[in-house]
Amino acid sequence: MSVIDHVLAVNVPPPQAAKALEAAILATQPVGAFEKQAEQQIGEMMFTIRWLRGGVPPVALDLTFDSSVPMLMVSVICDDDAIGTRVSERLLNEMNALIDSPAQLRDAAAASPDDPTLLVRAAVAYAYRFDGRLFTLIDDALRSSQSSLRQAGAKAAALVKYGQLLTTLRHAVEMETDESTARMLALAMSKCQGAPGA
Repeated sequence: MSVIDHVLAVNVPPPQAAKALEAAILATQPVGAFEKQAEQQIGEMMFTIRWLRGGVPPVALDLTFDSSVPMLMVSVICDDDAIGTRVSERLLNEMNALIDSPAQLRDAAAASPDDPTLLVRAAVAYAYRFDGRLFTLIDDALRSSQSSLRQAGAKAAALVKYGQLLTTLRHAVEMETDESTARMLALAMSKCQGAPGA
């Protein structure tokens, strides 16, 4: 299954993002191809609006708002990688002004290494794609003396699944004194085991 995530600019409110995605769908797909589904609340911090296109293979477009980061993202979900990529590219062209590129997000995290939300936003954009500069930012966060940065490093590591982070994660788990952070680090470690670079 192919899942392609695009992170929207931090100043885009959810209603504007939903309207922009609907406009992009209309501009790039046959009329009526996608049907809007019910909004879904996921826990206390997230909600998702899904648009679904039936057929073989089906394609889902999710607009997700995570208030814990905070972050808005558009995800293209499809069993066929080629079709998912084509739909993603069309949407990206239509919504380009609202979407931060992975490099923009990584560079913002590098410019403000003490801001945990920027690191997590960058990790979403680079999920499953190795980037040496982002690896260094996550590695540094995992070694930080600040628990908020170690937690952000753990979230980011779980998202990108870089096997190269296992050594740092093992050390961080051994040294961690905060129970909540230790659980997050252990989860990140389980996500990175067996990943490329492990």
